Amino acid sequence: MTLYYKLVFALLATEIATLTALISPLPQKARRVISDLQNNTGPVVSSIAYSVKIMLLLDMVFFVDSVNRYRTITTEAAKSKADNPAIVHDVATESSFRARTSYAQRNMYLTGFTIFFAFVIIRVFNLLASYTAAEARADALQVAQRDGAKFRAQLVDEKHSDTTTNGTSPRAAIEKLAQ
Repeated sequence: MTLYYKLVFALLATEIATLTALISPLPQKARRVISDLQNNTGPVVSSIAYSVKIMLLLDMVFFVDSVNRYRTITTEAAKSKADNPAIVHDVATESSFRARTSYAQRNMYLTGFTIFFAFVIIRVFNLLASYTAAEARADALQVAQRDGAKFRAQLVDEKHSDTTTNGTSPRAAIEKLAQ
């Protein structure tokens, strides 16, 4: 395997580890930190995002190259069989063809899965960000509901008495809170 396909494989392994970490059950604070990382525009995060975009672009180029190489190998084999059907291929030629086909398929699947996992990770990051935002809204609504329940209980207690603890009527207390 050439050096750039080894780098693509390392990128694929990193993507699999990242995806596993993202979909694993994490505490709410850890999920919030990960979603904040996505929204962070610091120099380190932006340089990592830039380098990942470049690697994804190179991976797309490698994918197109591997598809073209596989197509070339199969068309050459079909052409040689069509031109000389009576010629018996020896074992070395046949094994060479099968090895080249296998390598081309391996490279095509390697780069294709790397591109696929990159898009899956982007989608999971977006889902995680929306999930943490929804959790934050739900927490805020629970706090507001709890505070509203306390306020309603206080109003009910005041309704049974004619005045509040400071001597004002409940309506005056509500108007004061509304201001």
